[in-house]
Amino acid sequence: MPTLGLRGLINLGNTCFMNCIVQALTHTPLLRDFFLSDRHKCEMQSPSSCLVCEMSTLFQEFYSGHRSPHIPYRLLHLVWTHARHLAGYEQQDAHEFLIAALDVLHRHCKGDDNGKKANNPNHCNCIIDQIFTGGLQSDVTCQVCQFTRPEHLGSSAKIKCSGCHSYQESTKQLTMKKLPIVACFHLKVSSQGADRAEDVYSSLRG
Repeated sequence: MPTLGLRGLINLGNTCFMNCIVQALTHTPLLRDFFLSDRHKCEMQSPSSCLVCEMSTLFQEFYSGHRSPHIPYRLLHLVWTHARHLAGYEQQDAHEFLIAALDVLHRHCKGDDNGKKANNPNHCNCIIDQIFTGGLQSDVTCQVCQFTRPEHLGSSAKIKCSGCHSYQESTKQLTMKKLPIVACFHLKVSSQGADRAEDVYSSLRG
């Protein structure tokens, strides 16, 4: 009996960057449950241009039980249409593709799960935000008295410290204030030397 969800993707030139992200997304349990339960309500005038509709079709293909490789040409065309900086058959960055795809999916999810919470119209409640959105906190620390406060937009290189009441050099630290359900990490795998960049080979443990 075939294992559902295990299906290869045809490489359409140099689209391995897209295929690896598609494999990751189609095996994300919460996304799988959303798309296989037919919860998307398309509000676009042309459903054929909706990336969420295409992802729904893609999930159906992946979990249909068929083992022959799938050709994601429609997905590639829609990505080119809505994220033109990724258009063409050149190799692209997988992380950049993920960010662009999630952004387009977020925009095309209007109408799903009421889109926005009634008590906060600025807060999106679409499936993409539910799974992948977290919160960063940026702190600035005075190097003289070590007083720490949240960073405010528009601050200059030297910030007036509320602890020592003078302008001082400060350091900034980003921390995760709210973790997303699914956290995505971009790992750099090259080291820049004085004359050339070299690949870094190291085992990953998690």
